[in-house]
Amino acid sequence: MPRIHLSGVAILGLCCLTGSLAAADEIVFLNGDHLSGTVKEMAAGKLVFASAMAGDVTVDLAKVKSVVTDAPVTVELTDGKRVKSRLAAGAPSGQVVIADAPPAATAPAPVLVAFTGIGRLNPPPTAWHGTVSAGATYFRGNSQTDAVTGAATAVRRSETDRITLNAGYANARQKDENADSFSTTQDAWYGEAKYDYYLTKKWYAYGDLRYEHDRIAKLDWRYTPNVGLGYQWFETPALNFSTEGGAGWVFEHYEDSNQDDLDPDHPALRLAYHVDAAINQYVSVFHNLEYLPSMDAVGDYTLRLDAGIKARLTTLLFVEFKYQMNYNSNPPSDSVTTENMYMTSLGVEF
Repeated sequence: MPRIHLSGVAILGLCCLTGSLAAADEIVFLNGDHLSGTVKEMAAGKLVFASAMAGDVTVDLAKVKSVVTDAPVTVELTDGKRVKSRLAAGAPSGQVVIADAPPAATAPAPVLVAFTGIGRLNPPPTAWHGTVSAGATYFRGNSQTDAVTGAATAVRRSETDRITLNAGYANARQKDENADSFSTTQDAWYGEAKYDYYLTKKWYAYGDLRYEHDRIAKLDWRYTPNVGLGYQWFETPALNFSTEGGAGWVFEHYEDSNQDDLDPDHPALRLAYHVDAAINQYVSVFHNLEYLPSMDAVGDYTLRLDAGIKARLTTLLFVEFKYQMNYNSNPPSDSVTTENMYMTSLGVEF
């Protein structure tokens, strides 16, 4: 009896172990190699696969013959549709069968999809992400200089829309050796809110509102609401590139009200682009440009651009060097047309 009891336990344990081993996702490569583990995510032709033997592995789908999952995964197709389904091997290489796809009729009908037809697997849930950064300069010598800068960005991207919030501040003061007090050389801040609604996978409609104040440039305030269309050329972890075109209005007021006739409230076109690219897992670069030509006066326009490089120090901390330029073709008297800023700051991601 004891032997029978122990044998039964052993058989039961073996069955459980066999079942647990079988309950695993599997990748089959074009060269015939197999890799067992768990599918974590996929985007831009790269599949992240958790293997018990090798840990997290990033696999190029161009080298994969088939992918099989034991449990359902979230499949986002390139047309934006999502389905929760297990994946089974398709007969041709480079394709999968969405085994639990919603039936077209009353009976279940598996769907064959090429790897290129899948936009993402297990896309992250909609959440806010962004950065907060700050920099400071303190100099004492023949002259005394103090300067502080700060910036914050928050983005929430869902399947159908995107919300972007931006804000920034810069203040600087200087005192010469023989001066009695500091003089302010820069005092400006801005805030911006933007909403993008995706009409297709690439095309989106947007609405944008920006507010600016620059005391040294004698700008009490400037509001620039505008709407238009954008095109998302690339949207991947390694590369984002979009272009936009639209129209809006420029409302502004300068400190000297007699200067209002130089640049009265006016309709304006808007052309813009945004690009950021990862050089490697630690370093990335970015460049943004916004051009607002007046529709009332040819040759009157404002131009904003910033470009820089960001280096990751830890999973949360980064250091950033940025160049920012603001151009006004028709500034008030005693103000320059171009303002240039070079900033180095330390930031945190969330």
